[in-house]
Amino acid sequence: MDILKHLRGIWGNLFKIGGPDGSQLKNNSGVIEIRDYTDSDYAKLRALKIQSSSQLNDVPTLFDLRGRVANIQFSFAGATPPTVGVNAGKYGFVHTSGGVYTAGDVVYDNAETVSLDVVKEVYNLTTSILVSGSISLNQNGSYSKFGSSWVLVGDGNSTTSGGRRCVSIPYTYDNASPSSTTSIPDNSTILKVINLVLVPFNGTAPTISAVVHGTSGNTDILAIDDSDLLNTYQYENEEILSIDIDYGGVIDVLVEIDGSTVGSGIVYVEFAEPTL
Repeated sequence: MDILKHLRGIWGNLFKIGGPDGSQLKNNSGVIEIRDYTDSDYAKLRALKIQSSSQLNDVPTLFDLRGRVANIQFSFAGATPPTVGVNAGKYGFVHTSGGVYTAGDVVYDNAETVSLDVVKEVYNLTTSILVSGSISLNQNGSYSKFGSSWVLVGDGNSTTSGGRRCVSIPYTYDNASPSSTTSIPDNSTILKVINLVLVPFNGTAPTISAVVHGTSGNTDILAIDDSDLLNTYQYENEEILSIDIDYGGVIDVLVEIDGSTVGSGIVYVEFAEPTL
């Protein structure tokens, strides 16, 4: 029969667990060490991975360290997660909320449990795939998490100033208000906005518009009369638009589906940071 006692501690600095060949807890000048049975080397310590109720002094595991900068190799909508084991050993990204998952979650397929592990405390990631949904990520991008938003980082002015760049924002009738993850910088210039209607909408009078969402206000870059969602065409707005200081930000697309049950497209925004 197991015996439990009120035991406050021991006088010595070594506490052996598991008999003569067991591992030991060692007090080394106020530092707890995990030692092997001969006290000649360190022994392994395993613990629970970081949970949602984590605190700053919680000890991370190898799982947590590997996920610190997760490389995203698959993505999915939360309502339709892939079968566990299909992406064994890979990190994934939830691009649209649903089920037990929230858009922006980073997950790991451990090939063992009935649901994918949501990795906690992930603030940086890279992508080896293109992710499209309510949160979209570029392929081969590097992202950092600011609050609840994933923001593309690492492509500073040293490599992009003066060059044309393009942001794409997919939209569908059932995801009618997507935003880009890439931000349009302050003092940049919008060169062209393209609305490519891939599948025509079937509502009465569906419309689409787009703005650059800045901290001091929005800049309209695509008006509702610039395109027709009822017909499959490539609609272009080539008006040059300047993005002032504090008006740079992500691109918000708004689709008024007006009863549509089908329809999809992509908004492309070309911009540059001019040089003198």
